[in-house]
Amino acid sequence: MLKHRIIHRIKLVLEKLRGIEFSKITPVSELGLDPKKVFHGSSSGGRELKTVISRLNIKDTDRILDIGSGKGGAINTFYTFPFERIDGVEISKELVNITNNNIKKLNLKKTQIFCLNACEFSQYGSYNFFYLYNPFDLKTLKKTVLLIIAQQKHFTLIYNNPKWGNVLDDLGLMCSLKCLDLSAISSKYINTAK
Repeated sequence: MLKHRIIHRIKLVLEKLRGIEFSKITPVSELGLDPKKVFHGSSSGGRELKTVISRLNIKDTDRILDIGSGKGGAINTFYTFPFERIDGVEISKELVNITNNNIKKLNLKKTQIFCLNACEFSQYGSYNFFYLYNPFDLKTLKKTVLLIIAQQKHFTLIYNNPKWGNVLDDLGLMCSLKCLDLSAISSKYINTAK
């Protein structure tokens, strides 16, 4: 535990020196959001996520959407792969501003962050990969996944730390890959609808 705290503090200092912010945790209450609906977030980008994505054979025509993108830690990790687009949806204007600053500082050219509720997003059909790191409650998860299913026939959903993986099974998605990493289990779900 002490080792993780030390590593976290080092990350915070290094990020501050670079003018970026991924690792600093901002409590949901400070964002003015309902903690029953929006969950406490932290950066899920890094080595473990890179390991999971490396198993997916990403092509330069693939597009990924980080749903509940927070400060963009996962988005930064996605840049190590040849995605055509790497976008995010985030409900908090404050977090979107931080992410946009990170994007600008790191010169990430193929990314747009949409500031709205995932249940109101209407462009799921533009992506074939989706990423979730438990950003919200069960009701919002179901509604969001149903919107994805309605707009995109064939897709892969990467659900990091899948609190409600069984719900995705109930919605007709098939879990085709489970990866046990140091911090969490990530599952890859694919839509089997024809």
